[in-house]
Amino acid sequence: MQITSLRQGPAHIFLSFGVVAVLAFSSFSATAQATYYYDYPGTINGKSKIESLDDGLFGDEVSYIEGGVGFRVVDVVANTSVKLPLQFGRTMDPFADNLDSSDTQDREADKKIMILGPRWKPDIPSIVGVYPTRDGLYTGAKPRCSGGTLSPLAISIPSSPPILPYNFWYGMTANIPGHGKEKIWPLTPGSVVPSDNITYKFSTVSNWRVSCLSSLKNGPGEGYVIALPDGSRYFFDWLALRNVSSFSTSLATEARKEMYFLATKAIDKYGNSVIYEYDPVNPTHLTRMLASDGAEIRLTYGANGKLAEVVSGGRTWRYSYATMGGGKICNM
Repeated sequence: MQITSLRQGPAHIFLSFGVVAVLAFSSFSATAQATYYYDYPGTINGKSKIESLDDGLFGDEVSYIEGGVGFRVVDVVANTSVKLPLQFGRTMDPFADNLDSSDTQDREADKKIMILGPRWKPDIPSIVGVYPTRDGLYTGAKPRCSGGTLSPLAISIPSSPPILPYNFWYGMTANIPGHGKEKIWPLTPGSVVPSDNITYKFSTVSNWRVSCLSSLKNGPGEGYVIALPDGSRYFFDWLALRNVSSFSTSLATEARKEMYFLATKAIDKYGNSVIYEYDPVNPTHLTRMLASDGAEIRLTYGANGKLAEVVSGGRTWRYSYATMGGGKICNM
């Protein structure tokens, strides 16, 4: 190469020397040790980046669909390669009607059903609704899913107009950790559904598509399957019940129970899974969540029926309860 000036010459000589030096050093180090490369912005700058706070700073969340406020807290997250949520948390709606039964015996039974006290509920995959105990959707005598309707029948009153369902029934609500809680509605004609040859009957505002299971693992009647837009599916075929107050007017009194259809399995689009296990004697007592890679969360309960410990990855979270202001509170 021709050097046209003294200013350019040394510069080219210096760069040429640098290249030779680097090549020589690389040739030497290749046989002595491995070379590792680090993404400095990702590993260093990312740790020091301060993110803005969102509107759920204290676990609070506002439903822009229902206009209500609630709280969602995640207590335990298992270390797993499965992308499905493997975690245990709690939810609370401080302004919801607790629907406690007025019967003393029923209230005593409910102490073991409400595993976190009267207000906190376990944040596990579930479909929940309150039904009259005489209704066929409750007993399983009528197809509660394949029939295409979730609403119970009106209460017939002799010589008077019937009491319509919206007076005593509040719909069905699906809760899936990591995705939230949404009301289930009949699927409208022409709705887009997955092309998997499955018949879908219901949906939610976020396009959770609901199909039917022909039976439950521990009770009569049908169950449900929810397909999420990300390709994962949740199978709700474990039934648990809670006593709630009767619907009563001067014309009629109707006994009701809160029905929990709990998930026993979740599968993502790649075939990875999470299995949910429950106590057959106390159906609301979730005992284990097991991922297909072996990661798990175990739950144990005290003599009072309340959650006592959650164990995962060699660590233990303990729960205790105290009475304050007439209600139970949970401490960890």
